Amino acid sequence: METYIFDKRKIEALISDFYISTGIPITLYDINQIAIASSGKHIDYCKLIRNNAKQRKLCRLYDLQHIEQAKETRDSVYYTCHAGNKEVITPIFYEDTIIAYLQIGQFRTCSPTYEDALILLDLGCTNFKRINTALSEIPLVPNQKLTSLQNLLKVIIKSFWEDGLITRKRSMLSVKIEQYILENINQKIYIDELCNRFNISRNSLYELFYNEFGVAINEFIITKRIELAKEHLQKSNKSVSEISSLCGFTDYNYFIRIFKAKCNVTPLKYRKMFDK
Repeated sequence: METYIFDKRKIEALISDFYISTGIPITLYDINQIAIASSGKHIDYCKLIRNNAKQRKLCRLYDLQHIEQAKETRDSVYYTCHAGNKEVITPIFYEDTIIAYLQIGQFRTCSPTYEDALILLDLGCTNFKRINTALSEIPLVPNQKLTSLQNLLKVIIKSFWEDGLITRKRSMLSVKIEQYILENINQKIYIDELCNRFNISRNSLYELFYNEFGVAINEFIITKRIELAKEHLQKSNKSVSEISSLCGFTDYNYFIRIFKAKCNVTPLKYRKMFDK
């Protein structure tokens, strides 16, 4: 079941702007590691590498291996490919589920070396002018600018959602159930009550949430409660105990434990992060 819709035309327009601004190619892969959209160009150095069938297979292998690593670590993977270029693969999340991967590369953190020219010579490229041009045109991103590059990627990923470049297929039933949960988030929500209200079996309800949200319904409800708690902690002066109750947690100590497990800090420490 395809859950997400990618606006390929608009995504390619956006990442092409990134390529034009930085000289660094960028590609979006779906969860099955199939390219959805690309800036459409490799740097000339990589074109020369990819002219060799064996090297082309190695390029694809490195991509797939590091997509798997990003899937496992659930974080950006920064690596050096077999041809000496730097690349970054960043997972894209909806809620807590990975739904795509954004790859940028190729670039270098320092200038190419004589050994890079030898690689091209070994692969049969004897046009020295083209070799020198290809090496000189590899984008350089010094180590001190890598953080800025990552921040720019975060802005791009955020725009995917905010500008509607990635949307979700939703059934009307899931929309209605989610709306009911959000309207009653400060109260105890019983699974059997949801089943009766929306005329759905427990198994079908669980399956619906796994298919459309990627999590169990109980986990979905807890996540929404924590999101609401974070808003209160950021914007109100209410006590942590009061916020716990407003977000539907009947056990204050459980709220503290689950908040810390989800956010890696206690509610009080989280609030202090937003104190002016």
